[in-house]
Amino acid sequence: MYVVIMFYVFAKLAETADREIYSLGQVISGHSVKHLLVGLAVFWILHMLQKRRPLLRKI
Repeated sequence: MYVVIMFYVFAKLAETADREIYSLGQVISGHSVKHLLVGLAVFWILHMLQKRRPLLRKI
């Protein structure tokens, strides 16, 4: 979950620096970067869910 939180924090920072990011090369804005980072966070959650396995209980 730390990776997901990291993606979310970077997404919020990208949203805050929208104009600055766009002015770097006038190709992509911070708002668009925010959406890409949130998409990566969702992908990471799905990846974690696919990798999980049932717990083995000892009786």
